[in-house]
Amino acid sequence: MNTRILGYGLWLLLAVSPALGSPLISVSDQYMLNTNAQRLIPILVSSSPAEQVAGVDLAVQIGDGGTVNDGVNTAPRITNLDVVGAGTIFYGNNTGTGTLADGTPLPVYLGSGGNNLIAATATTTSSGTVNANGVLAWLSVNPSGAAVGSAYQVILQNVGANNAAGPWTSDFGDTAASFPAGIAYIHIVNLHQSVWNAGHNGNWTDATWTNPQPPFPNYTTQAVVDTPYTVSVASAQEANTLAISGGGKVAIGSAGSLAITAGLTVSTGGTLSVASASGLSAAGIQLQGGTISGSGALAPAVALSGGTLDTPGGGDNLILSLAPGGTGGLSKTGSGTATLTSNAAYSGNTTITAGRLQLNGASSVLHAITGTGALGVGDGLAASTLTADSIQTGVLTIAAGSTVAIAPIPGGPLSAAPSLSPVPEPSTLALLIAAAAGIIFYRKKIYFP
Repeated sequence: MNTRILGYGLWLLLAVSPALGSPLISVSDQYMLNTNAQRLIPILVSSSPAEQVAGVDLAVQIGDGGTVNDGVNTAPRITNLDVVGAGTIFYGNNTGTGTLADGTPLPVYLGSGGNNLIAATATTTSSGTVNANGVLAWLSVNPSGAAVGSAYQVILQNVGANNAAGPWTSDFGDTAASFPAGIAYIHIVNLHQSVWNAGHNGNWTDATWTNPQPPFPNYTTQAVVDTPYTVSVASAQEANTLAISGGGKVAIGSAGSLAITAGLTVSTGGTLSVASASGLSAAGIQLQGGTISGSGALAPAVALSGGTLDTPGGGDNLILSLAPGGTGGLSKTGSGTATLTSNAAYSGNTTITAGRLQLNGASSVLHAITGTGALGVGDGLAASTLTADSIQTGVLTIAAGSTVAIAPIPGGPLSAAPSLSPVPEPSTLALLIAAAAGIIFYRKKIYFP
Protein backbone atom coordinates (compact mmCIF):
# COMPACT_ATOMS: atom_id res chain seq x y z
CA MET A 1 0.00 0.00 0.00
CA ASN A 2 1.31 3.42 -0.87
CA THR A 3 2.91 5.17 2.09
CA ARG A 4 1.00 8.36 1.37
CA ILE A 5 -2.23 6.62 2.25
CA LEU A 6 -0.82 3.99 4.61
CA GLY A 7 -2.72 3.94 7.83
CA TYR A 8 -5.72 6.08 6.92
CA GLY A 9 -7.96 3.30 8.15
CA LEU A 10 -6.05 2.99 11.41
CA TRP A 11 -6.18 6.74 11.79
CA LEU A 12 -9.96 6.68 11.51
CA LEU A 13 -10.07 4.10 14.30
CA LEU A 14 -7.83 6.19 16.50
CA ALA A 15 -9.44 9.52 15.80
CA VAL A 16 -12.14 10.22 18.34
CA SER A 17 -14.09 13.24 17.13
CA PRO A 18 -12.28 16.23 18.62
CA ALA A 19 -14.10 18.87 20.52
CA LEU A 20 -15.43 21.78 18.52
CA GLY A 21 -12.60 24.19 17.77
CA SER A 22 -9.89 21.63 18.45
CA PRO A 23 -8.62 19.92 15.28
CA LEU A 24 -7.06 16.54 15.99
CA ILE A 25 -3.50 15.91 14.72
CA SER A 26 -2.58 12.23 14.42
CA VAL A 27 -0.18 9.68 12.97
CA SER A 28 -0.92 5.98 12.53
CA ASP A 29 1.39 3.03 13.15
CA GLN A 30 3.93 2.48 10.36
CA TYR A 31 5.81 -0.66 9.28
CA MET A 32 9.25 -0.37 7.68
CA LEU A 33 12.27 -2.41 6.66
CA ASN A 34 15.58 -1.16 8.03
CA THR A 35 16.83 -0.27 4.55
CA ASN A 36 18.41 2.91 3.29
CA ALA A 37 15.20 4.06 1.61
CA GLN A 38 13.18 7.15 2.39
CA ARG A 39 9.57 6.53 3.40
CA LEU A 40 6.70 9.02 3.55
CA ILE A 41 4.41 9.13 6.58
CA PRO A 42 1.21 11.23 6.41
CA ILE A 43 0.55 13.41 9.45
CA LEU A 44 -3.22 13.88 9.45
CA VAL A 45 -5.63 16.47 10.79
CA SER A 46 -9.38 16.13 11.30
CA SER A 47 -12.12 18.26 12.76
CA SER A 48 -15.86 17.82 13.02
CA PRO A 49 -17.55 20.06 12.25
CA ALA A 50 -14.87 21.41 9.93
CA GLU A 51 -12.56 23.88 11.62
CA GLN A 52 -10.80 26.63 9.65
CA VAL A 53 -7.14 27.28 10.46
CA ALA A 54 -4.76 30.00 9.28
CA GLY A 55 -1.45 28.30 9.99
CA VAL A 56 0.41 25.68 11.96
CA ASP A 57 3.56 25.12 13.99
CA LEU A 58 4.45 21.45 13.61
CA ALA A 59 7.06 19.53 15.60
CA VAL A 60 7.88 15.82 15.39
CA GLN A 61 10.15 13.55 17.40
CA ILE A 62 11.00 9.90 16.75
CA GLY A 63 11.94 7.65 19.66
CA ASP A 64 13.80 9.34 22.46
CA GLY A 65 15.03 12.12 20.20
CA GLY A 66 18.64 10.99 20.13
CA THR A 67 21.65 12.42 21.87
CA VAL A 68 20.53 16.05 21.60
CA ASN A 69 17.56 15.06 23.76
CA ASP A 70 19.60 12.95 26.21
CA GLY A 71 18.52 9.81 24.32
CA VAL A 72 20.35 6.90 22.71
CA ASN A 73 18.33 6.41 19.49
CA THR A 74 20.08 7.12 16.19
CA ALA A 75 17.36 5.90 13.79
CA PRO A 76 14.87 6.07 12.12
CA ARG A 77 16.09 9.46 10.88
CA ILE A 78 13.89 12.37 9.79
CA THR A 79 14.92 13.68 6.38
CA ASN A 80 12.11 16.16 5.76
CA LEU A 81 8.94 17.60 7.27
CA ASP A 82 6.78 19.19 4.59
CA VAL A 83 3.60 21.12 5.49
CA VAL A 84 3.08 22.80 2.10
CA GLY A 85 3.73 19.99 -0.43
CA ALA A 86 1.22 18.52 -2.85
CA GLY A 87 -1.71 16.88 -1.11
CA THR A 88 -1.44 18.87 2.13
CA ILE A 89 -4.19 21.17 3.34
CA PHE A 90 -1.87 24.18 3.00
CA TYR A 91 -0.70 23.32 -0.54
CA GLY A 92 -1.19 26.32 -2.81
CA ASN A 93 -2.33 28.56 0.05
CA ASN A 94 0.65 29.47 2.16
CA THR A 95 3.30 32.12 2.56
CA GLY A 96 5.67 30.03 4.62
CA THR A 97 7.37 31.38 7.72
CA GLY A 98 10.96 31.87 8.69
CA THR A 99 10.51 31.00 12.35
CA LEU A 100 8.35 29.08 14.75
CA ALA A 101 6.07 31.03 17.07
CA ASP A 102 8.84 31.06 19.68
CA GLY A 103 11.26 32.64 17.19
CA THR A 104 13.20 29.44 16.40
CA PRO A 105 14.61 29.67 12.84
CA LEU A 106 13.36 27.11 10.31
CA PRO A 107 13.81 24.45 9.28
CA VAL A 108 14.80 22.65 12.48
CA TYR A 109 16.50 19.24 12.22
CA LEU A 110 18.18 18.30 15.44
CA GLY A 111 20.78 15.57 15.61
CA SER A 112 24.43 14.78 15.14
CA GLY A 113 26.25 12.85 12.43
CA GLY A 114 23.11 12.86 10.29
CA ASN A 115 21.01 11.36 13.09
CA ASN A 116 18.07 13.77 12.97
CA LEU A 117 15.27 12.55 15.21
CA ILE A 118 13.65 15.91 15.93
CA ALA A 119 12.18 18.24 13.29
CA ALA A 120 9.99 21.33 13.27
CA THR A 121 8.43 23.52 10.61
CA ALA A 122 5.61 26.02 10.20
CA THR A 123 3.43 27.88 7.71
CA THR A 124 0.73 30.52 7.51
CA THR A 125 -1.94 30.90 4.85
CA SER A 126 -1.53 33.51 2.14
CA SER A 127 -5.23 34.35 2.20
CA GLY A 128 -8.03 33.41 4.55
CA THR A 129 -8.04 29.98 6.17
CA VAL A 130 -8.07 26.33 5.15
CA ASN A 131 -10.22 23.39 6.19
CA ALA A 132 -8.51 21.34 8.92
CA ASN A 133 -9.28 17.96 7.35
CA GLY A 134 -6.78 15.86 5.41
CA VAL A 135 -3.00 15.56 5.22
CA LEU A 136 -1.37 18.16 7.43
CA ALA A 137 2.19 17.25 6.45
CA TRP A 138 4.46 14.60 4.92
CA LEU A 139 7.11 13.26 7.28
CA SER A 140 10.05 11.72 5.40
CA VAL A 141 11.93 9.03 7.30
CA ASN A 142 15.00 6.91 6.55
CA PRO A 143 14.84 3.71 8.66
CA SER A 144 18.37 2.50 7.92
CA GLY A 145 20.10 1.36 11.09
CA ALA A 146 16.93 0.90 13.10
CA ALA A 147 16.74 -2.38 15.00
CA VAL A 148 14.47 -5.09 13.58
CA GLY A 149 11.74 -5.93 16.06
CA SER A 150 11.90 -2.51 17.69
CA ALA A 151 9.17 0.13 17.76
CA TYR A 152 9.93 3.86 17.85
CA GLN A 153 7.28 6.26 19.10
CA VAL A 154 6.22 9.17 16.88
CA ILE A 155 5.71 12.20 19.15
CA LEU A 156 3.90 15.44 18.25
CA GLN A 157 3.73 17.11 21.68
CA ASN A 158 6.43 18.12 24.13
CA VAL A 159 8.98 17.47 21.39
CA GLY A 160 12.60 17.79 22.43
CA ALA A 161 11.66 18.12 26.07
CA ASN A 162 15.25 17.66 27.22
CA ASN A 163 16.73 19.74 24.39
CA ALA A 164 17.86 23.27 25.15
CA ALA A 165 15.82 24.63 22.20
CA GLY A 166 12.67 22.72 23.17
CA PRO A 167 10.15 21.69 24.11
CA TRP A 168 7.82 22.31 21.17
CA THR A 169 4.21 21.25 20.74
CA SER A 170 2.40 21.02 17.42
CA ASP A 171 -0.36 23.61 17.34
CA PHE A 172 -2.38 25.97 15.19
CA GLY A 173 -1.77 29.66 15.67
CA ASP A 174 -5.43 30.60 15.90
CA THR A 175 -6.93 27.35 17.20
CA ALA A 176 -5.55 24.88 19.72
CA ALA A 177 -4.81 21.36 18.45
CA SER A 178 -5.75 18.11 20.15
CA PHE A 179 -4.14 14.67 19.91
CA PRO A 180 -5.43 11.07 20.07
CA ALA A 181 -5.10 9.05 23.23
CA GLY A 182 -3.33 6.21 21.39
CA ILE A 183 0.42 6.17 20.78
CA ALA A 184 1.75 5.70 17.25
CA TYR A 185 4.94 3.78 16.50
CA ILE A 186 7.29 3.06 13.62
CA HIS A 187 7.70 -0.73 13.69
CA ILE A 188 10.86 -2.15 12.09
CA VAL A 189 10.09 -5.56 10.60
CA ASN A 190 11.72 -8.25 8.48
CA LEU A 191 10.73 -8.82 4.88
CA HIS A 192 7.77 -11.19 4.76
CA GLN A 193 5.79 -12.99 2.06
CA SER A 194 2.13 -12.44 1.26
CA VAL A 195 0.33 -14.71 -1.22
CA TRP A 196 -2.90 -13.94 -3.09
CA ASN A 197 -5.42 -16.31 -1.52
CA ALA A 198 -8.82 -14.90 -2.40
CA GLY A 199 -9.68 -17.91 -4.58
CA HIS A 200 -11.24 -15.58 -7.16
CA ASN A 201 -10.61 -12.41 -9.13
CA GLY A 202 -10.61 -9.28 -7.00
CA ASN A 203 -9.10 -5.96 -6.05
CA TRP A 204 -5.73 -5.75 -4.32
CA THR A 205 -6.88 -5.20 -0.73
CA ASP A 206 -5.60 -6.13 2.70
CA ALA A 207 -7.96 -9.05 3.26
CA THR A 208 -7.11 -11.02 0.14
CA TRP A 209 -3.56 -11.95 1.10
CA THR A 210 -2.21 -14.54 3.51
CA ASN A 211 0.16 -13.49 6.30
CA PRO A 212 -1.53 -10.11 6.65
CA GLN A 213 0.56 -9.10 9.66
CA PRO A 214 2.52 -6.96 9.66
CA PRO A 215 0.18 -5.46 8.47
CA PHE A 216 -0.71 -6.17 4.82
CA PRO A 217 1.01 -6.17 1.41
CA ASN A 218 3.00 -2.96 1.51
CA TYR A 219 6.64 -2.25 0.81
CA THR A 220 7.73 -4.71 3.53
CA THR A 221 6.21 -7.56 1.53
CA GLN A 222 7.22 -10.13 -1.06
CA ALA A 223 3.86 -10.31 -2.86
CA VAL A 224 3.14 -13.52 -4.80
CA VAL A 225 0.34 -14.13 -7.32
CA ASP A 226 0.66 -17.74 -8.49
CA THR A 227 -2.94 -18.92 -8.98
CA PRO A 228 -5.12 -18.34 -12.07
CA TYR A 229 -6.88 -15.21 -10.90
CA THR A 230 -6.72 -11.52 -11.76
CA VAL A 231 -5.60 -9.11 -9.06
CA SER A 232 -6.88 -5.65 -10.00
CA VAL A 233 -5.00 -2.59 -8.77
CA ALA A 234 -7.61 0.16 -8.56
CA SER A 235 -5.87 2.46 -6.07
CA ALA A 236 -2.34 3.27 -4.91
CA GLN A 237 -0.56 0.09 -3.76
CA GLU A 238 3.01 -1.06 -3.29
CA ALA A 239 5.19 -4.01 -2.38
CA ASN A 240 8.87 -4.66 -1.93
CA THR A 241 8.82 -7.37 -4.61
CA LEU A 242 6.12 -8.90 -6.80
CA ALA A 243 6.22 -12.33 -8.48
CA ILE A 244 3.51 -13.33 -10.99
CA SER A 245 3.21 -16.87 -12.38
CA GLY A 246 0.91 -19.90 -12.68
CA GLY A 247 -1.83 -18.19 -14.66
CA GLY A 248 -1.94 -15.26 -12.28
CA LYS A 249 -2.49 -11.72 -13.53
CA VAL A 250 -1.92 -8.34 -11.95
CA ALA A 251 -3.85 -5.62 -13.78
CA ILE A 252 -3.12 -1.98 -13.00
CA GLY A 253 -6.19 0.07 -13.89
CA SER A 254 -6.25 3.64 -15.15
CA ALA A 255 -7.01 4.89 -11.62
CA GLY A 256 -4.48 2.58 -9.93
CA SER A 257 -0.77 2.71 -9.31
CA LEU A 258 1.71 0.10 -8.15
CA ALA A 259 5.14 0.88 -6.72
CA ILE A 260 7.59 -2.02 -6.40
CA THR A 261 10.54 -1.07 -4.23
CA ALA A 262 12.86 -3.80 -5.49
CA GLY A 263 12.11 -6.22 -8.36
CA LEU A 264 9.11 -7.42 -10.31
CA THR A 265 9.17 -10.88 -11.97
CA VAL A 266 6.69 -12.14 -14.57
CA SER A 267 7.27 -15.87 -15.03
CA THR A 268 5.69 -18.46 -17.33
CA GLY A 269 1.91 -18.29 -17.15
CA GLY A 270 1.92 -14.92 -15.44
CA THR A 271 0.68 -11.62 -16.88
CA LEU A 272 1.37 -8.02 -15.92
CA SER A 273 -1.26 -5.74 -17.47
CA VAL A 274 -0.99 -1.94 -17.40
CA ALA A 275 -3.76 0.37 -18.58
CA SER A 276 -1.08 3.05 -18.62
CA ALA A 277 2.52 2.13 -17.93
CA SER A 278 2.97 5.36 -15.96
CA GLY A 279 0.99 3.66 -13.19
CA LEU A 280 3.88 1.27 -12.53
CA SER A 281 7.21 1.98 -10.90
CA ALA A 282 9.81 -0.66 -10.09
CA ALA A 283 13.54 -0.97 -9.65
CA GLY A 284 13.54 -3.52 -12.49
CA ILE A 285 11.38 -6.01 -14.36
CA GLN A 286 12.31 -9.62 -15.08
CA LEU A 287 10.32 -11.16 -17.96
CA GLN A 288 10.85 -14.90 -17.55
CA GLY A 289 8.41 -16.49 -19.97
CA GLY A 290 5.39 -14.45 -18.91
CA THR A 291 3.48 -11.64 -20.61
CA ILE A 292 3.55 -7.87 -20.30
CA SER A 293 0.37 -6.35 -21.72
CA GLY A 294 -0.91 -2.83 -22.14
CA SER A 295 0.15 0.61 -23.30
CA GLY A 296 2.49 3.43 -22.37
CA ALA A 297 6.16 3.81 -21.50
CA LEU A 298 7.62 1.44 -18.90
CA ALA A 299 10.31 3.25 -16.94
CA PRO A 300 12.42 0.30 -15.72
CA ALA A 301 14.39 -1.73 -18.26
CA VAL A 302 13.08 -5.24 -18.86
CA ALA A 303 15.54 -8.12 -18.40
CA LEU A 304 14.39 -10.70 -20.94
CA SER A 305 14.53 -14.43 -20.37
CA GLY A 306 11.83 -15.17 -22.93
CA GLY A 307 8.31 -13.87 -22.94
CA THR A 308 5.52 -12.01 -24.71
CA LEU A 309 4.69 -8.36 -25.31
CA ASP A 310 0.96 -7.94 -25.85
CA THR A 311 -0.82 -4.80 -27.05
CA PRO A 312 -4.50 -5.75 -27.18
CA GLY A 313 -5.84 -2.49 -28.67
CA GLY A 314 -4.98 -1.21 -32.12
CA GLY A 315 -4.05 2.17 -30.67
CA ASP A 316 -1.89 0.73 -27.89
CA ASN A 317 1.83 1.38 -27.94
CA LEU A 318 3.83 -0.36 -25.23
CA ILE A 319 7.23 1.37 -25.06
CA LEU A 320 10.13 -0.20 -23.19
CA SER A 321 13.85 -0.82 -23.18
CA LEU A 322 15.52 -4.19 -22.85
CA ALA A 323 18.43 -4.80 -20.50
CA PRO A 324 21.54 -6.10 -22.31
CA GLY A 325 22.21 -9.81 -22.63
CA GLY A 326 18.71 -11.20 -22.79
CA THR A 327 18.06 -14.89 -23.22
CA GLY A 328 15.17 -16.79 -24.76
CA GLY A 329 12.85 -15.53 -27.47
CA LEU A 330 10.31 -12.75 -27.75
CA SER A 331 6.73 -12.95 -29.01
CA LYS A 332 4.58 -9.99 -30.03
CA THR A 333 0.79 -10.40 -29.84
CA GLY A 334 -2.20 -8.08 -30.05
CA SER A 335 -3.16 -5.55 -32.71
CA GLY A 336 -1.19 -2.62 -31.26
CA THR A 337 2.51 -1.74 -31.28
CA ALA A 338 5.37 -2.75 -28.99
CA THR A 339 8.32 -0.37 -29.31
CA LEU A 340 11.82 -1.28 -28.14
CA THR A 341 13.79 1.91 -27.57
CA SER A 342 17.07 0.18 -26.72
CA ASN A 343 19.26 -2.22 -28.67
CA ALA A 344 17.54 -5.59 -28.95
CA ALA A 345 19.91 -8.54 -28.64
CA TYR A 346 18.65 -11.78 -27.15
CA SER A 347 19.48 -15.41 -27.82
CA GLY A 348 16.09 -16.68 -29.03
CA ASN A 349 13.94 -16.05 -32.08
CA THR A 350 11.30 -13.37 -32.56
CA THR A 351 7.68 -14.10 -33.48
CA ILE A 352 5.30 -11.30 -34.49
CA THR A 353 1.89 -12.94 -34.35
CA ALA A 354 -0.10 -9.73 -34.66
CA GLY A 355 0.30 -5.97 -34.59
CA ARG A 356 3.69 -4.35 -34.92
CA LEU A 357 7.11 -4.73 -33.33
CA GLN A 358 9.03 -1.49 -33.68
CA LEU A 359 12.83 -1.52 -33.23
CA ASN A 360 14.23 1.96 -32.53
CA GLY A 361 17.54 0.99 -30.93
CA ALA A 362 20.73 2.17 -32.60
CA SER A 363 21.91 -1.38 -33.28
CA SER A 364 19.80 -4.50 -32.78
CA VAL A 365 21.10 -8.02 -33.45
CA LEU A 366 18.48 -10.74 -33.62
CA HIS A 367 18.08 -14.26 -34.91
CA ALA A 368 15.11 -15.40 -37.02
CA ILE A 369 12.18 -12.97 -37.15
CA THR A 370 8.90 -14.54 -38.31
CA GLY A 371 5.15 -14.01 -38.21
CA THR A 372 2.28 -12.36 -40.03
CA GLY A 373 2.55 -9.08 -38.14
CA ALA A 374 4.59 -5.99 -39.01
CA LEU A 375 8.23 -5.19 -38.26
CA GLY A 376 9.46 -1.60 -38.15
CA VAL A 377 13.09 -0.50 -38.07
CA GLY A 378 13.87 3.10 -37.08
CA ASP A 379 11.66 6.06 -36.31
CA GLY A 380 13.05 8.41 -38.96
CA LEU A 381 14.58 10.63 -36.28
CA ALA A 382 17.71 8.64 -35.45
CA ALA A 383 19.38 5.91 -37.47
CA SER A 384 18.64 2.32 -36.47
CA THR A 385 20.36 -0.82 -37.69
CA LEU A 386 18.90 -4.30 -37.52
CA THR A 387 21.06 -7.34 -38.21
CA ALA A 388 19.20 -10.65 -38.34
CA ASP A 389 19.58 -14.25 -39.52
CA SER A 390 16.34 -14.04 -41.45
CA ILE A 391 13.18 -11.96 -41.69
CA GLN A 392 9.84 -13.38 -42.75
CA THR A 393 7.01 -11.03 -41.75
CA GLY A 394 3.79 -9.69 -43.20
CA VAL A 395 5.10 -6.12 -43.43
CA LEU A 396 8.59 -4.64 -43.13
CA THR A 397 8.97 -0.88 -42.67
CA ILE A 398 12.44 0.67 -42.78
CA ALA A 399 12.58 4.36 -41.86
CA ALA A 400 14.73 6.82 -43.73
CA GLY A 401 18.38 6.49 -42.77
CA SER A 402 17.95 3.11 -41.13
CA THR A 403 19.45 -0.20 -42.24
CA VAL A 404 18.54 -3.86 -42.32
CA ALA A 405 21.33 -6.39 -42.76
CA ILE A 406 20.96 -10.13 -43.26
CA ALA A 407 23.93 -11.83 -41.66
CA PRO A 408 24.82 -15.11 -39.98
CA ILE A 409 24.43 -14.44 -36.26
CA PRO A 410 26.42 -16.77 -33.99
CA GLY A 411 24.04 -19.45 -32.84
CA GLY A 412 21.64 -18.76 -35.71
CA PRO A 413 20.62 -20.96 -38.68
CA LEU A 414 22.69 -19.28 -41.41
CA SER A 415 26.26 -19.60 -42.58
CA ALA A 416 26.02 -17.11 -45.44
CA ALA A 417 28.00 -13.87 -45.68
CA PRO A 418 26.45 -10.60 -44.51
CA SER A 419 24.00 -8.71 -46.69
CA LEU A 420 23.19 -5.04 -46.17
CA SER A 421 20.02 -3.13 -47.03
CA PRO A 422 20.50 0.64 -46.67
CA VAL A 423 17.58 3.02 -47.14
CA PRO A 424 19.08 6.54 -47.38
CA GLU A 425 15.94 8.25 -48.75
CA PRO A 426 12.25 7.64 -48.06
CA SER A 427 11.67 7.15 -51.77
CA THR A 428 14.66 4.93 -52.44
CA LEU A 429 14.87 1.19 -51.88
CA ALA A 430 18.25 -0.43 -52.11
CA LEU A 431 17.62 -3.84 -50.61
CA LEU A 432 20.70 -5.91 -51.25
CA ILE A 433 20.47 -9.62 -50.55
CA ALA A 434 23.86 -11.12 -51.27
CA ALA A 435 24.72 -14.62 -50.13
CA ALA A 436 21.47 -14.89 -48.21
CA ALA A 437 19.22 -14.95 -51.27
CA GLY A 438 15.83 -16.43 -50.50
CA ILE A 439 16.15 -15.88 -46.78
CA ILE A 440 13.91 -12.77 -46.58
CA PHE A 441 10.27 -13.29 -47.49
CA TYR A 442 7.75 -10.44 -47.67
CA ARG A 443 4.27 -11.86 -47.77
CA LYS A 444 2.54 -8.52 -48.18
CA LYS A 445 4.24 -5.19 -48.76
CA ILE A 446 7.39 -3.34 -47.83
CA TYR A 447 6.65 0.21 -46.70
CA PHE A 448 9.09 3.11 -46.58
CA PRO A 449 7.50 6.14 -44.96
